[in-house]
Amino acid sequence: MRLFQTKRAAAERVRMLEAATRWAGNWVLSGSIVGWGDALIPIFDLVIFLYIPAEVRLARLRARERERFGREIELGGPMYERHQAFLRWAAGYDTDTSGRTLETDANWLAQLSCPVMLMTGECSTYDQVNHILSS
Repeated sequence: MRLFQTKRAAAERVRMLEAATRWAGNWVLSGSIVGWGDALIPIFDLVIFLYIPAEVRLARLRARERERFGREIELGGPMYERHQAFLRWAAGYDTDTSGRTLETDANWLAQLSCPVMLMTGECSTYDQVNHILSS
């Protein structure tokens, strides 16, 4: 099965998230909605921005992709070029100035009216959750 290969239309994503959260008392949305999910902003109680240094983030992406796709992303494999393009795109997050970038995310965070918690560094999920709950 090929996960994350087809992008849903923005309106469909918003509808699905609205339906999924409508009856939930508490919920967490993981990932970025910059550029397509602004209709969801009014229902946020808190936004947590987790920044991981590029070298750690890229190592995690490589490991995840290797686990997910195996030999298909290796040199000569059918997904090799797509995988390399993805890694180049991901590596540009910190320094690029257009598209999905740190600058774009910072600008989006600055316009939110709900509290924003910035977390940086590399720590365990357990430690991250404890930090959030203690704040």
